[in-house]
Amino acid sequence: MIRLLFALSCGDKDNDSASTDDSEVTHDSEPEPFAPTWGDWLTVDGETTDDTCNFEDDDTGAPGGSTITLADAGEGAFTVTVQGDEGVQTFTCALSEMDFSCDTQTVLTIDASDLDPEWDAIITGTATPMGSFSDENTMSGQQVVETTCAGEDCEEVATTAGLTIPCGFTLNFTATYSGG
Repeated sequence: MIRLLFALSCGDKDNDSASTDDSEVTHDSEPEPFAPTWGDWLTVDGETTDDTCNFEDDDTGAPGGSTITLADAGEGAFTVTVQGDEGVQTFTCALSEMDFSCDTQTVLTIDASDLDPEWDAIITGTATPMGSFSDENTMSGQQVVETTCAGEDCEEVATTAGLTIPCGFTLNFTATYSGG
């Protein structure tokens, strides 16, 4: 608009009729921020790395073939709902350009006294997903999982289970939009 006013004021003063060429008018607008496609996505990989827990891939909940759902949460945020064997878990994620990072959620709690009434140990697993989108329909990332234990019998429980606690692993994934 300012450019148009400037062009009109600097035009030929002897000409009573001012004409403008619409092709010269520019509109400065912000580009639309990136947003992935909302709906159902299929995870297509689930490799586990950095495993200090001594888990095997089958024990890590590797999501290969699982469905996740992305939904707009407004203001550069979205939610990821994971529908896996252990139930439904929803993460809130921040989007910065095409990168995302999600809040840490407790995804596992085991009271060892349910296995043996003599044990005083609570094992907790947390997960923190992060990654990036390569386009609106493709993402890749990792979910960093940390396992801790609280109680007097943590060492005994870990030894019995063949685990080292505290420990962690990284679950790498890719996912593509599948509709919905």
